[in-house]
Amino acid sequence: PVVVVLAADLPFVTAGVVTRLVDAAGPSGAVIADAGGAPQWLLGAWPRELLVAALAGDQVGRSLRGSLAPLGPKLLMADETVPEWFDCDEPADLQAAKELLDGRA
Repeated sequence: PVVVVLAADLPFVTAGVVTRLVDAAGPSGAVIADAGGAPQWLLGAWPRELLVAALAGDQVGRSLRGSLAPLGPKLLMADETVPEWFDCDEPADLQAAKELLDGRA
């Protein structure tokens, strides 16, 4: 009944993060917010029927934010000890993620 939407480049997402999202999803979904409070649309959980309806039709040129923001999901602040929302788009991002992990060891 709940679909979790996750980007593939989020090295700090754990089963606990997914559980937190699913538990908070409610009728309008839930997304993790980054350190600045911005919703991270590729780190969320949605009631299946709501997600299907939001993504129905022509998505060409539409952003995920444009499709999901109107649903008014619950924003969950990221764990302050680990940036769950941190994504690795560039080699420098991967290096930064490794350094964050090394700092926690």
